[in-house]
Amino acid sequence: MKPDLISYDPQRRMPHEVRISKVNFPDGRRLYVFSLSFAESVPEVRSNAENSNWLAVTDHKMERKMNGKVIVTAQYPIYDIASHALQSPRIENHRKVLQSLQDESAMEREFTLKNLKETEQLIHQGYTNLIGNYFLTTIDIFRDDSALFSILEHRYFNDFSGKRIGMGSLNFDGTTGEPLTIFDVTTLSKAGLADLLTAAFQKKYPDAPFKNDYYSLHDFLLKIIENYMILKQGPFTWSMDEKKLSFHFYEGEIFSDHIPRRLDFSYEDHPELFKKKYLPPEK
Repeated sequence: MKPDLISYDPQRRMPHEVRISKVNFPDGRRLYVFSLSFAESVPEVRSNAENSNWLAVTDHKMERKMNGKVIVTAQYPIYDIASHALQSPRIENHRKVLQSLQDESAMEREFTLKNLKETEQLIHQGYTNLIGNYFLTTIDIFRDDSALFSILEHRYFNDFSGKRIGMGSLNFDGTTGEPLTIFDVTTLSKAGLADLLTAAFQKKYPDAPFKNDYYSLHDFLLKIIENYMILKQGPFTWSMDEKKLSFHFYEGEIFSDHIPRRLDFSYEDHPELFKKKYLPPEK
């Protein structure tokens, strides 16, 4: 089950500001122009932690108001150990994963507060078109066992650049809590990953519009891999569940038609791709 996103409903829009402009004509007539500006409805989105038997996730919402009206909204996940899991035999492992998650949550909070503050300041300076902006993050837990903890992040923005939906991933060693890259859990090299994704894209999405004047699809993917190796989670958004590895590509990330895409590689069909250490433990 994925986090819910309630679509924007135009019937829910209510004017947050009425402006009156006066136009004077040479013959002495006056025209008064009334204009309404509307605040966007904030999507209702929630995290999904059903695939974890020990992690408690709270979607923490923050709002800023002006004249009693909400002008900007933010949301991010807060993590803790569920009370029923405090006696778990793996409690020490859970605490290590939790520390990594809380570190991520602290950075998310800093980013959120910065966006709230900057947006609020701009609105007070007269940029009323920003009223109704939001910065929302939820998570979806794909896998949680002694080998791997895998989370997909969903991000919903409405800011200067308009409405956008993005993704990110958090993957940790289920025992040590250490962050993992795609190269930690697979046998792939950088070039091997580019080969794999290129072939999969061409097979699953043969008509997807890739437009680049400088690089082929393969070389473009390889350039991304090389540039994003500085990130502790490595290149691309990826998750692992009980049956497969998935790469998640948000709108416009690779192709120009702004359609989100996903590539799956099952453990059964591609056993050569995976390090045994991070496959789901036998039950």
